[in-house]
Amino acid sequence: MGFGTSGHRGSPFKGTFTRAHILAITQAVCDYRRHARITGPLFLGKDTHGASSQAEQVALEVLAANGIETLRQAGGGFTPTPAVSRAILRHNRGRQTGLATASS
Repeated sequence: MGFGTSGHRGSPFKGTFTRAHILAITQAVCDYRRHARITGPLFLGKDTHGASSQAEQVALEVLAANGIETLRQAGGGFTPTPAVSRAILRHNRGRQTGLATASS
């Protein structure tokens, strides 16, 4: 398991990209946001890898359980990191509070 510039890296076949990992990582993001008093929405990206849809569903469950407003591509589509970055910049423009963050 490792982290890259666009999120968690691993393989379900090697046991490095599992439901438990996604649960733990997403809960850590929630805990960090709470500690840092980040209250804005979280923009969730998704790539085209085979396990992305399952990982997205697990992450959405954890985010919802923590009461975090989460925005994602309509219809469950794929969202490249630059699109997530642009959405965050647009959301945060001119704001002092309720700033958005990302998880992709």
